[in-house]
Amino acid sequence: MQRPHALRARRAALVLAVLAAGCGEGETDLELAPAEVQRDLAREAWTPGRHGLWSVVRESEATAEDLASLGYAAGYAPAPDESGVTLHDPERALDGYNLAVSGHAPEAQLLDMQGRVVHAWSLPYAEVPGAPPVEDEQFVDAWRCARLLPGGELLAIFEGHALVKLDRDSRLLWAFTGRAHHALDVAADGSILVLTRRAALVPWVNPDEPVIADHVAVLSAGGELLRDVSVLGCFERSPYRSLVEGRAAVAGDVLHTNALVLLDGTLEPELPAFRRGRVLISMRHTHALAVLDLESQGVTWAATGMWKLQHDPSVLPNGRILLFDNAGYGWCSQVIEVDPRTSRLAWAYRGDPPDAFFTLLCGAAQRLSNGNTLITESCQGRAFEVTRDGETVWSYRNPERAGPHGELIAALFEVERVPADAVLGWLDR
Repeated sequence: MQRPHALRARRAALVLAVLAAGCGEGETDLELAPAEVQRDLAREAWTPGRHGLWSVVRESEATAEDLASLGYAAGYAPAPDESGVTLHDPERALDGYNLAVSGHAPEAQLLDMQGRVVHAWSLPYAEVPGAPPVEDEQFVDAWRCARLLPGGELLAIFEGHALVKLDRDSRLLWAFTGRAHHALDVAADGSILVLTRRAALVPWVNPDEPVIADHVAVLSAGGELLRDVSVLGCFERSPYRSLVEGRAAVAGDVLHTNALVLLDGTLEPELPAFRRGRVLISMRHTHALAVLDLESQGVTWAATGMWKLQHDPSVLPNGRILLFDNAGYGWCSQVIEVDPRTSRLAWAYRGDPPDAFFTLLCGAAQRLSNGNTLITESCQGRAFEVTRDGETVWSYRNPERAGPHGELIAALFEVERVPADAVLGWLDR
């Protein structure tokens, strides 16, 4: 039997490992990739030793000789000239605002369609009362996720540390310090669902070593914890237990749950497992999606498919699932629309050539009311809107750069299109 202090030490090491992983640990992913693409994948991970989360801008088509003549270091390309909004077709792009969460600072920006900042929220981690000790500075130097609420209030996640609620003027309303990470959703009654994680000994997963255990926390509108449901516990009591059991977890991170969506019942008539009030999650390390019943604390549906290391599922009004597939298209990214009733692919956006579109970490996709899709290519600091035919009608590149030659770009975790009527009444106050 392990001594208590040894167990505590192992748990502390696991917490550090999961914070260092953030949105995904590069070395873990490299082990999964073919040898011929490992070098390129390594460049997609977060750049160490910096405040915030930055990646190397993907190399341009310039030759090594061209770069040498310009004085750039070997292996680096000059940052693209693209900055801010680089394309806007007002006839075909959906009008509105864009809520952008960037890796350069703990803030969110509301941009107009021309890329101008019309409002911003910000809060340093040092101002979060009772917050857990900082295990990795990079993951408190920026917000991982933000959600705009009525009246200009905002929810934001310091990855692996805390969830905060701010008013329109960035005044802190409350903080939940239960190791929130990656994703949240808001119910009609104002209650909040958020992913959390902790190190724990889960004997049916690993009888000897603690693992990282993901949970779904349900909070009141005022930030009080109402319910705490273990994701691993849900699998233990379900027919889908085999998705987890016996799996070798790298650094104890068994699932790496990275998305949480409260279901509205759209699919319930045809797929009762997707009943209103249940939760759709994405588990990056098992390449799986699942539906959790928080009441019975079980799993009612789970699936793997053509996707790999996926993020940001959502159920569309047509009953299909929109998904950012990070590496399932020959170790290139794609955004796919899949019918969970038949597992058939209904639509896909892919790069041309395929490797022109890739982010190893994070990534998001939003189906807009005009039928277009807004895509966030996180590691490349890029967001763009495409038509059903795959034509780009709006494009934005994060202007936040770093490095001696501007070769680093701040991550864009997500850019979300916000209808204009959602900001009326508070934006210009």
